[in-house]
Amino acid sequence: MEQIDRLPAFYLSHLTESILPFWLTHGTDRTCGGYVTCLDEQGAVYDWDKLCMWAQGRLAWTFGRMYNELERRDEWLEFARTGVTFIREHGFADDGTMYYALARAGRPLQPTQDVYTELSTILAFAEFARATGDAALAEQTVELMDTIWNRLQTPG
Repeated sequence: MEQIDRLPAFYLSHLTESILPFWLTHGTDRTCGGYVTCLDEQGAVYDWDKLCMWAQGRLAWTFGRMYNELERRDEWLEFARTGVTFIREHGFADDGTMYYALARAGRPLQPTQDVYTELSTILAFAEFARATGDAALAEQTVELMDTIWNRLQTPG
């Protein structure tokens, strides 16, 4: 039982001392915006020209959630802002659907394939709106959720 009791502290330590610092150090594309999503274990980029949009949302959500629930570190909020900004500027097609993947500078590579990109984006937008009080982003989050809900209700 002693080992189980130590697990929460172990995982929290690994998250705050290894995983989050890794992404803060290696994950931001400082040239084009957004996050680099094709990294090896050392943080070296192995594919500069594909940004998975579900990962943009997932990373922005993770850092927004850590800011809201664990500790209000400015670096975590700014990292979340990077993803939210990139998604808002490049993630949506003219018809309101999201892209699954983009080239580094924001050029669409693949249209949406399912709802996972949108769901990751909803989580990211909701956490960031909660952290910043951004009412317009909160409204956009609700609209995107309504869109996805309606899509899921329509067979085919």
